[in-house]
Amino acid sequence: MERIFPPSFSNLDLQIHMASFIGGDRWWEDALGNDWWSRDWKPSFNVLYFIKNGGFSFTIDGHQYRAQAGDMVLIPAFSQLHFSMEGEEVLDKYYLHFRLLLGKGMLADQYDFERVVHLEQKELAEAIFQRLIDSKDLLGFSEKGALLELLGLFFEKSAPTPKNPDGLGKAIDHIHGHLGENLSIGKLAGLCGYSKDHFTRKFKEAYGRTPCQYITDLKLTRAKELLRATDKTVAAVAEELGFGDAGYFTNFFCQKTGLAPSYYRKEERKNENYGKN
Repeated sequence: MERIFPPSFSNLDLQIHMASFIGGDRWWEDALGNDWWSRDWKPSFNVLYFIKNGGFSFTIDGHQYRAQAGDMVLIPAFSQLHFSMEGEEVLDKYYLHFRLLLGKGMLADQYDFERVVHLEQKELAEAIFQRLIDSKDLLGFSEKGALLELLGLFFEKSAPTPKNPDGLGKAIDHIHGHLGENLSIGKLAGLCGYSKDHFTRKFKEAYGRTPCQYITDLKLTRAKELLRATDKTVAAVAEELGFGDAGYFTNFFCQKTGLAPSYYRKEERKNENYGKN
């Protein structure tokens, strides 16, 4: 069956970070019976789940959801999450962590869509997930095609509708094109013809974050990409993203991720090499 995507989906940037499966009775409990999975989380990547057996409850940015066997869940990057396994006995799920940029923006910044859908084509979804889990190169064209197949299955059930950014496009373009520069709210507001207060209010209504939060999230995503995919020094990454001082950038990165930039790079490359073995 042909998958139909919105026009901007033809101008996308995909990168899969992880593909895996986890299951078994109460795997979310440690040796002492503590539930380690029921926690707050704000991932800097998109998450795609397919539930094989069981179910769980969760919130995304304060909205409550329930996922059960046969459901696919798409969680946008930088969502504020909380998972709950209270009363559950089984949860077998496939999952993907991935980056998806449409042109210069993130998926949830440009489209509204459901977060949970129920699939009839369960065997197909499992087969595609398993293909990705078995892959030795998650950066390959075939693997990106597999992710698009999964997104196609999802969006057949939840057709995305474009958001109207209400005249904010010039600010978004400027942010993405000048991420390493001093991005004052006054200048961004002026590009859109708004006062600072009006611009900030409109921006948060459209994107769910203030302009400063949006810029911070974007810098963190870009920093992770540079550390993962290039050999640039930490100082060079800091300069490219407008931090100026490597120490200030390191403090920022540690605060957001809990890891020093150099350690993050080491661990990411270790995981990539492990996935190729």
